Amino acid sequence: MASAQSVIRFTLWLGWLSTTPAASTEPVVLRHGLEAGSLNVYELVAETTRTRCGPTEDSQLASRQEGRLVVYLLETVSGRTRRVQMLSLRAAQVREYSRQRLPVHPLPSSADLGLDPGGVYMTIDELTPAAAPPFIAPPPDSARPAFWLLLGELRWPEEGLRVGQSWSLPAARESLEGGWHWTLRRVEATPTNRTGLLGWRLEPASTRLQSSQFEAATAELIWDLEAGRLVRFSGMGVFRERRPEFDERSQVRPTLSLGESRAQSPAEQRRTRSALQVLADAVAAERQGSVEAALQKARDYLARWPESPWRPVADQLVERLTARPERPSQDATVPDDSSLQQQLAAAVEQWQAATRDQDGAVLRQLRTWFEQTAAANHDKVMSLLGGEDPGPRAVAVFALAFSGEGLDLIALQGAAADRDGRVRAWVAYALATRADPRTEFRTLAALAGDEDPNVRARACEAVGACVTPDSPRARPARMLLLARLRDDFDGVRLQAGLALLRLATPEDRPQIEAVRNAETQPAVEDVLDRLVERLRVAQTGTK
Repeated sequence: MASAQSVIRFTLWLGWLSTTPAASTEPVVLRHGLEAGSLNVYELVAETTRTRCGPTEDSQLASRQEGRLVVYLLETVSGRTRRVQMLSLRAAQVREYSRQRLPVHPLPSSADLGLDPGGVYMTIDELTPAAAPPFIAPPPDSARPAFWLLLGELRWPEEGLRVGQSWSLPAARESLEGGWHWTLRRVEATPTNRTGLLGWRLEPASTRLQSSQFEAATAELIWDLEAGRLVRFSGMGVFRERRPEFDERSQVRPTLSLGESRAQSPAEQRRTRSALQVLADAVAAERQGSVEAALQKARDYLARWPESPWRPVADQLVERLTARPERPSQDATVPDDSSLQQQLAAAVEQWQAATRDQDGAVLRQLRTWFEQTAAANHDKVMSLLGGEDPGPRAVAVFALAFSGEGLDLIALQGAAADRDGRVRAWVAYALATRADPRTEFRTLAALAGDEDPNVRARACEAVGACVTPDSPRARPARMLLLARLRDDFDGVRLQAGLALLRLATPEDRPQIEAVRNAETQPAVEDVLDRLVERLRVAQTGTK
């Protein structure tokens, strides 16, 4: 079960050009080459440094991702050339990871760290001598479209430019206000061609793409003035993201370097067009729901053009079409406790990833799996719950979150007194996930007063899920949460504030405002601001 795919993150490497610039006083006309049959292959290195500050932990992650960009020009009609691009990305790798303050259990996986799992993207667009769309358009399901800003559009001025001259263009991107600013820094003559070094920066006036705040980007690129093609691109961008759970700053650095470049013969161009047509037919068949036809065309492509540069598209298509989605088995019985523990642990990790990505489809599928597995293996779940190892006890209590049996709720509440803080934290998380109004308030209160701040934070979440605003327990629940707003740990205050968004009443407003005035953690401040405003509107009736 896959979680929502995250999109590529980039960074920049500077100081890559050390040759002596040649003097040039003649104007330079920047244009895109439109020669049909032109094939250019670029190597991509994308590095990311991400610093995350949250209520319960601070972390820093450095990652690296490599890939290949293939750019091919088809025929030109009425001054517009069709361009085919394919970006194939290998999975991102961790270069360095550090974490401070309270640990989170279990340790982060690649999905938990938000690393790009890789993939293949293909686009077909058109370009003119003066303008070209972005290298690769962001995928339609991109979770982080801001990161694609660095590989932006290349639009050249109509007139010639001398070294040192600059020009500006509005940023032609949805949700982005600002401008691109270019400078022709120097022109060089080499034994084979002339190149121009261009400086580039993107300055937003105000930019928010989904939850990411784009701050600025800079880049340098070398442009082949005669062939009209990119030789090298090196850029850097800074993005910030603020969520209730954390604040994050990412510095992204992509580098594109031209590797292979050649012009195909007429015969090669005909073969390439035939291959691309078969590939396009396979993709079209998949979109129309004709799985067998799409699979047959993709396999036909691989058999006829096994060395094609576009092969990654066909490979990914075959892999996707032959994969069978995981569905809960009608007989969900697991042979032994050890196998059940492994399956539960894997499912818990997927649940965490899907929760973070807000992937409702995966969460629904996992919920069904947990319900069936817990019911079919009830005795084994209870055996894990009574074991000596806290790991199996933790996954067992979470499995009980998906059981509707009242006796299982009693067992889950009994585990709230477990001697291991990790298990108690998972009990609180399970109670929050179960959201059962029958949950005893004394159990919630005991967890909210636990010595472990992770337990207290999860307990506040459980209070908000299990107590309804019209319940007789609503008032003591509010008093409990208001007290936790003064907790020493950011994560506890954050979860208490989120729970109060559901339960607080206007009479709680003075206490919340007093806490808000003393709060210093940005994520908690945001939640309290929302809470105060909601109570103000409820009290005054005005927005």
